[in-house]
Formats: sequence, C-alpha cells, structure tokens
Amino acid sequence: MKQNITGAALCDYVSGEGPLLLSRQDVEKILLHIFKFGNIMLLVAILTKDMAKMAHMVAQLKRSEREKNMMKIQYEEKLAQQQQKIRETELERDQVLASLGNTCFSLLIVVVVE
Repeated sequence: MKQNITGAALCDYVSGEGPLLLSRQDVEKILLHIFKFGNIMLLVAILTKDMAKMAHMVAQLKRSEREKNMMKIQYEEKLAQQQQKIRETELERDQVLASLGNTCFSLLIVVVVE
C-alpha cells in the first residue's frame, strides 16, 4: 500500500490490485482513513476480500494436507511391499543355500565312500 492511504488506493485493494493480505500497518492506515471519512462500506469490502482470500488459502492448505496423507499412505504401502519382497528373497536364498549345503555334503560323502 502507499504511504498515504487514499480512497482510490483502497478501492484498488478491494478490486484485487492490492497485496494478498494486509499488513498490520496497512490495516491501521485503512482504519484511520475510514474513521476520518466515515466509509464503513469500504471497511466491509476490505474485510470481505481478506476473508475470501484466507478461505481460499485454508482450502489450499487442506487440499495439500490430503495430498500429503495420500502420498504417505502410498509410500507406506510400497515400503511394506518391498519389505515383504526382501523377506521372500531372503527365505529363497536360505533355502537355496541349505539345498547347496545338502548337495555338497552328499557329494562329499559319495567321494569319501568311493
């Protein structure tokens, strides 16, 4: 906002050309302007605009939170699948090693006996 608040500057803000949200200093300047010129409807318009912007930001935040939760669930499911594959691979490895151990032992017995 400009240093000296004018009615035109406030109308620009209300029409969407101002900052996303008002700073505390801007609010104080606007209130001084409204008290000086008695334009309560302008205050209502400004507050309505800021409330709409905040509601939009809250909706975006909620949407982002839902997306994050879905990604977390997908990650945890994929992690569980990968852990299960690791367990299955380790079991298969152990079975192969045990089988090789038995085969080697059997070959050793055959060689010794002959």
